[in-house]
Amino acid sequence: MASESVAIHDHGELTQYYQVRKLSGKNAKCALGRKLFRFCDKLLDAPQAYLPATLRDGCATPELLADYYTTLAEKLETKWKRVTKKPPRQQDVLEQWMDMICNLYHVDFGSIRNHSTSQETTTKRGQTQTAT
Repeated sequence: MASESVAIHDHGELTQYYQVRKLSGKNAKCALGRKLFRFCDKLLDAPQAYLPATLRDGCATPELLADYYTTLAEKLETKWKRVTKKPPRQQDVLEQWMDMICNLYHVDFGSIRNHSTSQETTTKRGQTQTAT
């Protein structure tokens, strides 16, 4: 379960939250699970993208922000292409996220967008098709 994994590997505030609930006889897994769900829900509804604490302190340069978001977009694109076919651009949540980051932080995702829209896939007969 995700909450147990976080409680074991976090070694911080979430582990303490879990242990306090467990020691008081409460369902610690469920309590931490609800907390993580609320965090994810708020994160998804936020009008801005998540930034780690080191970049939120106001000292982050535009270059650091661009590097962080470019790396994050590459990771997201790699993970998403494993589990799903690329949807049309207007339905692509990753594209919408990249548009939001471009508008907020002026980050250029040109190379990632070009890579993700020109991927080649192999059909069952061994023929190569270009995904759009």
